[in-house]
Amino acid sequence: MFIFCNPFLDGPWRAILLAPTLSRCLIILGDGNLLKSQRFAFDPTAAKFPLGFVATGLHCGVKKDPSRLDLGVIISDRPCSAAGTFTRNAFVAAPVVVSKEVLAKGRGIARGLVVNSGCANAVTGSQGLKDARAMSDQLDSFLGESNSSSATGTLVMSTGVIGQLLPIKKILNGITSSTATLGSTHSAWLDAAKAFMTTDTFPKLRTRSFEVGGKEVRMVGIDKGAGMIHPNMGPPHATLLGMIATDAAVTPASLQDALTVPRHVQSPAV
Repeated sequence: MFIFCNPFLDGPWRAILLAPTLSRCLIILGDGNLLKSQRFAFDPTAAKFPLGFVATGLHCGVKKDPSRLDLGVIISDRPCSAAGTFTRNAFVAAPVVVSKEVLAKGRGIARGLVVNSGCANAVTGSQGLKDARAMSDQLDSFLGESNSSSATGTLVMSTGVIGQLLPIKKILNGITSSTATLGSTHSAWLDAAKAFMTTDTFPKLRTRSFEVGGKEVRMVGIDKGAGMIHPNMGPPHATLLGMIATDAAVTPASLQDALTVPRHVQSPAV
């Protein structure tokens, strides 16, 4: 369930978008329950995507089937507001640790997101942390952020099989290759959405556009989730991995508030 499609959030969300700040923002989500009655296909080719963002998806070798995309990259053309909500479980996967570090270091500012599917990089110890940081650093290097004292950094997400190490060399090579296929077209965003998929039966990609202060604002959301049970997100409880990007002007604090949903609108955990 995309946060911007939730009817409970429609009013508050539009109010939050009025907050003055940077002209880009990126939200990393890991929450929500997609009810069977709410399923929908990805947006048509006429969909409007947020300005200032590029995306791509490709097969780098995490999954055995070369026709299944397993690496997605999303980049803002400038540092942007960022926020995230994560599991509250005592044991968390390496990408959760690294993404929290990036958000803390950047004080709610980031540049990009890299996500792999097919391997969750969970229960992988110190090597898993090293690999997650390597994914972030690899995209940082392309963005020119790695040697900057004010580096904003890349957020990381992984989904798939638990307890196995990432084929990190394949992923790092894939991140390098991905920079040649980044785009703002429907096909580029759809490939990114496909790269999120594990046991999902269809890619979940959705856009919205509306006016704020006489200016058009665009949003795009990608998520995945199938068969997962109660990972104890805080709050709300949830069973998916996802992101939302928008070219609206929103402060990092307002983005974080948007992810703190009142309990009376939470979907029940499965």
